[in-house]
Amino acid sequence: MKYIYIIILSLFITELSAQFDVKLNIDNTNKRLEVLIRNTTSNEPTTAQSISSINMKLQGVGVGDIISIHSGDYTILMPNPDSIITMSSVSLPCPANWTQNVWTKVVIYNLDPANTYMASDFSILPDVDGDNSDVEDPIMSVQVLELFNISLNIIQTTLPVTFIKFEANLNKSNVFCKWVTGSEINNAGFEIQRSFNGKTFSKIGWSNASKSHNVVSNYSFTDETPIIGVSYYRLKQVDKDGKYSYSEIRSVNNKIEDLDISLHPNPVSESIFITGLEEGNTVSIYSLRGELMETIPYTSNGIDISSYLKGVYFVNIPNGVQLISKRFIVQ
Repeated sequence: MKYIYIIILSLFITELSAQFDVKLNIDNTNKRLEVLIRNTTSNEPTTAQSISSINMKLQGVGVGDIISIHSGDYTILMPNPDSIITMSSVSLPCPANWTQNVWTKVVIYNLDPANTYMASDFSILPDVDGDNSDVEDPIMSVQVLELFNISLNIIQTTLPVTFIKFEANLNKSNVFCKWVTGSEINNAGFEIQRSFNGKTFSKIGWSNASKSHNVVSNYSFTDETPIIGVSYYRLKQVDKDGKYSYSEIRSVNNKIEDLDISLHPNPVSESIFITGLEEGNTVSIYSLRGELMETIPYTSNGIDISSYLKGVYFVNIPNGVQLISKRFIVQ
């Protein structure tokens, strides 16, 4: 087992009563390990009194994959032969967002990009004997106040959802979405979203998270009423605490049963007509940004767009349970 001792020098604090949590966060997308600290009792520290040191001991099979170290606030050396890492201040103030219950990154370890990491690959050694004077214990010291070895509370190593693959493909009259995750921590599930313009998305489905966290998990969803024409899909990954992130966007071109609907003239400056659409059918027009311009019944007089600004627009036409989306340009 490889170990790394961490010593962070010259941070700042104004109140001794402040208590800190420390945790590790694994970012498999950027292949790095982050050390984060938060104050749980007050909006401290600020810039008055310096923390002389923060010590902790990294352990786990991933420690040997650290290839370099980066931090915007500290000058950091790679481990010496004794596995000691030293971080020294460059006279910068504490991060402005180091307030109560806000996690702040104090250092980033760059990892071997060839590997994928699990939460169990890294941990911080706790105080195993109850005597927090040991150098490997997670402790903090404030030398200017002659107070030393303040215990740090260790929080579980976190590993956000790691997407290995996300695909959306036309399958006969349906769109089949499938995705694979490499690891999941605190994941509630995935909201499947669709858009006709790649900018404004709406929910079309939900998939609960897998019960397995540190293994490869496979998911799928079938859109049985896809948009006719080009449409876009993405995933909204939702944590149990309500936080969320998005996957990459995938496009699908569904040309099925779309040959008898067309717009003319296009580009247009006054009125646009829809060939193949019966009068009385309701259509909706959206801007490129997804703003609804109007929803109106279609007539033989076409649609008056003379008041529209120049740009790209979409007309959405219901077709039974499906939706036809057509693009036009106002010039």
